[in-house]
Amino acid sequence: MAKTQNQAAGDEAGDTLKKLTLVEKSERHFRAIYEQAPLGMTVVDFESGKFVRWNQKFAEIVKWKPEELARLTFQQITHPEDLPRNLLMMEELRTGSRKFFTMEKRYLLPDGSPLWVNLTVVPMWQAGGAPDYYIGMVEDISARKNAETAFQRQVDFGTLITTTLARFASSVGPAIDEAIRTCMQEIALFTGAETACVVLCSPDFSCWVRVYEAAIPGVQPMEWPDEMPMGT
Repeated sequence: MAKTQNQAAGDEAGDTLKKLTLVEKSERHFRAIYEQAPLGMTVVDFESGKFVRWNQKFAEIVKWKPEELARLTFQQITHPEDLPRNLLMMEELRTGSRKFFTMEKRYLLPDGSPLWVNLTVVPMWQAGGAPDYYIGMVEDISARKNAETAFQRQVDFGTLITTTLARFASSVGPAIDEAIRTCMQEIALFTGAETACVVLCSPDFSCWVRVYEAAIPGVQPMEWPDEMPMGT
């Protein structure tokens, strides 16, 4: 039996209502994921770079207040050394040569200090056009970066010590004095100290018999006596 015009209109209205319900449900799910995600999440305007929306986790990571984020762009809080690569990848998103990208970069906190994050960016495309917004997912990786830096510093210090021992081993006579002073200066530079010294003691440790000291450029070394009782 053919449907009446009213029945057809009713079916169409019912289908539309179902679609709207699905859209609302999908939006609720997205909002819940967005707000409760363990990662920082933000929506940014593609053209201006302004932060349009962000979750609480993102604000906690970058430590900017909501009213401050509302006035900022991602360019303003990205470390200058990381910005060119960030902008290049954004342009590749715009042209379609990338579907998304992930990069490690540094955000600048309110006090100006850098914070390492892992950033994943996915564009939000307009129908038949260019992306108008993008979603950024941000993970704080500062602890890992600090650990990597500390490990590399240990490696560098080990290399310095190895180089020092090799220099001593290849030095004879008066060249030993110069080798010691050179090593002291390198150690001072590495540790951030202004001066470094080596004290040679008598066999019974009763007095100093020789002091080697080196200073970084611009710092005057102390004047040590050739011999001084220990504890003086």
